[in-house]
Amino acid sequence: MKKYAVFLVLLSFILFYKCGQNASDASEETQSQFTGQARIDAQKIVSVAQSALLAELQKGLEGGDPAKAVTYCNERAYPVTDSLSKHFGVMIRRVALKYRNPANKPDSIETAVLQHMAELSAKGQIPPAQTIDLFDGYIRHFEPIIMKPLCLNCHGVRERGDIAPATMDEIRKRYPDDRAYDFNLNELRGAWVVYMAANSAPDQKNK
Repeated sequence: MKKYAVFLVLLSFILFYKCGQNASDASEETQSQFTGQARIDAQKIVSVAQSALLAELQKGLEGGDPAKAVTYCNERAYPVTDSLSKHFGVMIRRVALKYRNPANKPDSIETAVLQHMAELSAKGQIPPAQTIDLFDGYIRHFEPIIMKPLCLNCHGVRERGDIAPATMDEIRKRYPDDRAYDFNLNELRGAWVVYMAANSAPDQKNK
């Protein structure tokens, strides 16, 4: 339980500086900072989405039990990203080569980008963000998700004991085709993807 307490302190520290406002406040602040430059605006949207999911993870980790966080994330992750997608008028996804939820399975374009990022990660590099211009006037912006100490609770190396038995049981129950484990610190876990128009700032649909 000590290590979970340390992780909670770390998470609280992150949230204090990055998520001190709720998702609505953060999205409104982001909207006011939109530049009309799709790459920059996509980065801002990813920042809001990350903050919102970290806030949900904090709720799930109350009491220091990662198994409960699995349940919470299973029920809350998609409503959060879907709500923000509609709010900004874009499409926000999380994808991974080793995915937990089949809905996060990458398509052919996403797979190619993730494979390139994974090659850099295997060399000990932090993959940079990448933006692809599409032929339909839209872009796909990719921001890497890198393994941090907190992530080991649910995505770490099983044989090393990173994932507690109760947490593993909950993962198996909710994700029978789970592939998102045996990661080490600083490895590529996956990526955020924002699909949006290349030449206009996002709209707030729920204003």
